Amino acid sequence: MRTLENLPPLLKEKYPGQLFRRFRKEPLALLDDLSQTGDDVRRLRILGRSVWVLFEPSLVESLLTGDHRSFEKGRALQRTQILLGQGLLTAEGSSHLKQRRTLQPAFRKQRIEEYAKTMASCSEQVSLTWRHDTPLDAHKEMMTLALSIVSQTLLGTDLVNHQERIAESLEAILGKFGLLMLPFFEQLQNLPLPIMREFRRRRDDLFAVVDDIVDRHSRRGADEPKNSLIDLMVEVDPGRVKDEVLTMLLAGHETTANALTFALDLLARNPKQAEGFYAEVRTVLKGRSATAADYAKLPYTRRVLQEVLRLYPPAWIVGRRSLEAVELGPYTVPADTLLLAPQWSIHRDPRRFESPLAFEPDRWLSDDAPKFGFFPFGGGTRICIGEGFARMEAVLVLATLGRDWTFRSLDERPTPLQAGITLRPLNGLPLAVERAAPPTSD
Repeated sequence: MRTLENLPPLLKEKYPGQLFRRFRKEPLALLDDLSQTGDDVRRLRILGRSVWVLFEPSLVESLLTGDHRSFEKGRALQRTQILLGQGLLTAEGSSHLKQRRTLQPAFRKQRIEEYAKTMASCSEQVSLTWRHDTPLDAHKEMMTLALSIVSQTLLGTDLVNHQERIAESLEAILGKFGLLMLPFFEQLQNLPLPIMREFRRRRDDLFAVVDDIVDRHSRRGADEPKNSLIDLMVEVDPGRVKDEVLTMLLAGHETTANALTFALDLLARNPKQAEGFYAEVRTVLKGRSATAADYAKLPYTRRVLQEVLRLYPPAWIVGRRSLEAVELGPYTVPADTLLLAPQWSIHRDPRRFESPLAFEPDRWLSDDAPKFGFFPFGGGTRICIGEGFARMEAVLVLATLGRDWTFRSLDERPTPLQAGITLRPLNGLPLAVERAAPPTSD
């Protein structure tokens, strides 16, 4: 066991509050700087809190797959309870396990394959609204599409009348995510400040939408199907239904929408790599609708998604707080330490990925990355329950859109990023689409 003197060296601040300000203003740049030394762990103090940033996959594996009773979620997700309540994303311990078991049937392989028709249909509806060589905001389009899919599949309802309201409220809330990280947020949240009034108003808008979803669901006819996520929760824990609906609205569509947006951006910026994608989807689909069976027939498209998740993981960092002293590799982590495992940095580590900043889908022809050198969906008991759903959705959406359109970038500069609850484009993503040539007959 290492003594206190043998802990990782402490990174000293140039002035009080320096690291906190950088983590709030430019977290990705700070992580890039911290990772440059090649150390397995960097130890910091941020506003008096001990923070360890892990860059070694084996340490991340120990953190995420070790005794979960020794850790709880980090501050970021704890603070999102003001929005998500005690849904699956924020619940701890036995409550989390119970909710996960309750919701698991909605994410089984057979159910996901049943959702595929809706995923393809929603994608085709969006595709029909696009115009040749006309600029569009790809992020807004993908947010709308992903919301349609999650509402019609997991929630068993159509939110077409609420889409704009949900989008505006989520954009406003996610844009103010930095508020949640302020050490005195608990004192701020109830003050009559303009920024807090706006936050509360947007949150209440979402709450009202969720109330409407649940109320309409309760008034369904006896002959209507009762196999949605809401039905599963009503049977087991009706008090958590609204929390789970909110969680699915955020985690169930926002993360996938971000991944799809970055996929379109990367395909638009890398025409050579995109050629293989277009050739595959147009050869496999030949102008028809995508199906669940096509997932296995689109290996290059799956590699495109894999590379997108490596370069721009929507879940860009995982946080845990130690509840007691914990052995982590060669270290003893003191109680009440915040441990961060940044996918953003680990996925781009040159020690594990050749040309790590390049978009190269074929690097995944040989998957020799360490198990936790790539973990876009987390790991351990809290691995994302919707991984299979998200992968099927992303591949079928990309295939459908790539069947009909070629993507063209409108800005050669790097896309500005916002690293908050998720990793997303800062101000949307302008993109042009060019209609693909119709398929030729055999």
